[in-house]
Amino acid sequence: MSDENKPTIQPVQSPTSEADVAAFVDRWFAQYGLRIVSNYARAGAPFYLLAALCCRWIVPPDLVVGGTLSLAAIGTESVLWQLLERVVSERLLGRLVIVQAYVANLFILLGMSVFLYGTARNEQTSSVQLILVGMIWGASSWTTGIFTPVLGNRVISLFLVCFFVVLAVLHAAGIQQLPTLAVVAMLGVVTVALFFMEEYGRLIEQARLQKKMADLEGSHQRLRLKAIEMEIRLASELQLALPKPPDQMRFGRYLIDFFAVQYSNLGGDWLASRDIGSDGVLIAVGDVSGKGVPAAMVLQAVQSLWAAQLDAEFSPIAWLTMVNDTLLDMGYTPGGQSMTLGLLLLRPDKIEYFSAGHVPLIFLRGIGSDVRVEMVAGQGAPLGILANPDIRSVTVELVDHQPYQLMLGTCGIFDWHTRKRFKRVLALAEAVNRDGIHALREHPGQGDKILVIVRDSPAQVA
Repeated sequence: MSDENKPTIQPVQSPTSEADVAAFVDRWFAQYGLRIVSNYARAGAPFYLLAALCCRWIVPPDLVVGGTLSLAAIGTESVLWQLLERVVSERLLGRLVIVQAYVANLFILLGMSVFLYGTARNEQTSSVQLILVGMIWGASSWTTGIFTPVLGNRVISLFLVCFFVVLAVLHAAGIQQLPTLAVVAMLGVVTVALFFMEEYGRLIEQARLQKKMADLEGSHQRLRLKAIEMEIRLASELQLALPKPPDQMRFGRYLIDFFAVQYSNLGGDWLASRDIGSDGVLIAVGDVSGKGVPAAMVLQAVQSLWAAQLDAEFSPIAWLTMVNDTLLDMGYTPGGQSMTLGLLLLRPDKIEYFSAGHVPLIFLRGIGSDVRVEMVAGQGAPLGILANPDIRSVTVELVDHQPYQLMLGTCGIFDWHTRKRFKRVLALAEAVNRDGIHALREHPGQGDKILVIVRDSPAQVA
């Protein structure tokens, strides 16, 4: 492949305008604000309703009615919000969140005004009690502050309203130390407001950072897709480059048919054959564990080892051992790169089967209704897992003048469901003999399908 045709990965540009960032921040704050309002309602409803029930025992008598009504109103309003958020549309709910923030603060402001006015007007109120009410009022300003993500800069107006309401209530109650209390109240409001506005700025930066992270993740995903596309193309080119045996070949008394149906460009099955002179013909069928580039690399390595022995005296056991050692070297751990492999050696006088964890060789004896099905299971472990796969050959005994048919395939053909019922094996053999490769395409299964059939002559088909 020339340099100008080599696939390259180009950085995917996904420019984000300030308007996109602003829209993302708005959506982020809408979701964040909804959680705040909902959590406030869930936590506040039982608290304020319980306080309303206990009000007669914890406040002065002249504040019982006003306090009970105020607390009950806040709790009831929180319950109504929980019911309302379940039935309104998402678009309307976004608007109601802002309304809820103002309404919740209004009820709290009215309730605290009742407590502050009653405490300030009561001549028996001690300085300690007045300080406690002031602390409670200051704590209520934090309730205003937690709605900052909902209201944004508009929350400042709420703080100012709280400040002036405090002054109005104290003035109406006739508090003599009004100037001093006004300064204290202002300091409290300013402190709380500055804290929450600082938090608001931090949340804005957090939202913008999440937008950047989302953009980076999107760019990363696009780059991954590009890399996967290139990986698929590379694996496909590697597999397409592997030489294929002919559709049919003869050797002495044997007629051999090769069938291969590729499920996708990233299959893990391998089919090869070679003439080893007067000693016979060797047929190899392999099934790599995994797909994609790793499987293609395994097949390329196996094919290279296969081609390296073209001019040498071929020993099936030695070659399978060499493949096993290579796969062990390729994998990070034993089994990282593995495959099953079946070798069928057709000699003039006998047939040998070498299996490295491969599916059994199917041996059909006889013809017509007298066909018998035998499973010839070789001995040996899959390659790339053990240092010594302990592979031993199995000899297939042929009877003179008895029709036979040998079938060597992959798991895509002879899966467990097919092998455990001989009727399915016979039906498959009959279909392939009648319809050829079309029968394999119709055979159930989603993997690659490789099948090799060896017999005496076309006239002796089962």
